[in-house]
Amino acid sequence: MHGKRVAPDLLVWAIGALAEGLGIRAVARVFEVDPNTVLHWLVEVADHAAAFSQYFLHDVRVTQVQLDELFALLSAVQAGAVSEAEAITRLSRSPHWVWAAIDPVTKVLLTLDVGERTLAMAQGVVHQVVQVLAPDGVPLFLTDGFTEYATALLTHCGQWVQPPRRQDQGPHPKPRWLPLPQLL
Repeated sequence: MHGKRVAPDLLVWAIGALAEGLGIRAVARVFEVDPNTVLHWLVEVADHAAAFSQYFLHDVRVTQVQLDELFALLSAVQAGAVSEAEAITRLSRSPHWVWAAIDPVTKVLLTLDVGERTLAMAQGVVHQVVQVLAPDGVPLFLTDGFTEYATALLTHCGQWVQPPRRQDQGPHPKPRWLPLPQLL
């Protein structure tokens, strides 16, 4: 945040308030700045954080990865403000899912993304995880049972295998895409 015309302490406190869950408009009121300024700071900090993570978070060796996606509405269901049926209706048309991959042992957050609950998003999240893992390690992947994870994991942790012939003559069997032997 070098070169800003604002005191570094103000930036640190404002971004800290955002990280603690205070909204953009509330931060703007507390620190007496325009909400668009706070939004601009947030975008810049997010870019810096992404660059920092990309630089430092690589060749990570973990034994487990928990993959999960969640929707903020779930807390409203627990509080009783929204029925489960209404929550399912809202979830079916909402693209705002938070996707996370974490090492449950060290609590290292391997990736975090926001998007629809689709195969493409699952593949993107798994791709991000594979990018930060050490190349020679395939950890145990734990999921909530979302079926698209199987395809996403096989896409990134699979290989083409040529099955052996069952007879001396005739065509060779078609190659098959199978999981790596170490994939759990």
